[in-house]
Amino acid sequence: MGKSRKSTRRIPLLICWILFILGAIYIARWYASRARIEREAQEYQRLYRTPAPTVQWEIAPSPESAAAPAITAGPATALPSVDDRPRATASPEPTAAETGEAGAYIYRLPTAPPIQDSFSELLNRNADTIGYLTAGDVVSLPVVWRENDNETYLDHSFSGEIAPEGALFLDGYNRLIPADDCLIIYGHNMQNGTMFGRLHLFESAAAVRNCPLISFDTIYENGLYAPFAAFRLSAETDFRKYVLDESEFADFVGQMRDRSSFTVPLDVSWGDQLLLLVTCDYDERDGRFVLALRRLRDTETASGVSALIRQAQ
Repeated sequence: MGKSRKSTRRIPLLICWILFILGAIYIARWYASRARIEREAQEYQRLYRTPAPTVQWEIAPSPESAAAPAITAGPATALPSVDDRPRATASPEPTAAETGEAGAYIYRLPTAPPIQDSFSELLNRNADTIGYLTAGDVVSLPVVWRENDNETYLDHSFSGEIAPEGALFLDGYNRLIPADDCLIIYGHNMQNGTMFGRLHLFESAAAVRNCPLISFDTIYENGLYAPFAAFRLSAETDFRKYVLDESEFADFVGQMRDRSSFTVPLDVSWGDQLLLLVTCDYDERDGRFVLALRRLRDTETASGVSALIRQAQ
């Protein structure tokens, strides 16, 4: 009987030790993965030679992000959130120009501008490089793109190796020549805070005020964007828009603002280019978190728009 009781007591103790060891292994891998991704990110930052200094904003980490990692499941691998729908054509539409003769027009395809020298080293590393995204101290990473392909970079890093964090990628059905009305960038919500793992901080008006502008430079041109909405939704909700007419644009922006966790006195009108940053939302099953921004207009200054965004409530 004595031996039997001792064996019974040892089983729970053995289980506790096994759980402790598994937890320690998970946490060690958690930190090792974050360190690796951060090292790679720093390398990509060195490779991207931005032609002009950009304003750096810092967002104070929330108490949740500073806490020790919870033992939870890894990132979802189902981005984007709705079924892919190939564009009617992968080629840009021709534009018409008068020749000078009555009723005579000549049709030409839009010509791609030259690729910026600042992307040369990143393009040498990965020919799919399409841009570089900087959002304060939350994210600073290259963005890739494959035509009509939203699967490759779900589980392949920028270097092309299989990796759970994947890479930031522009929607495969987006077009930059000519540029779509709405560009969409996806990234995994990594539990270790890398990739888009801290994007949800922009749900707070305080964070938006601290980081009023985000830069998305493409291989063709540089752009500054201002946030005007942040919201959560189901993955089944169709939020993917590329080209919109005036009525569709107004409805789309209105829906995003109605859902938003903050408000800003920033005008968003048809003709503006939109940028959506999309990641997984673990607060609801198969959810998405979306940060919506619009590009600064040629008539606007960074300081002027920043002043407006700092009025976020």
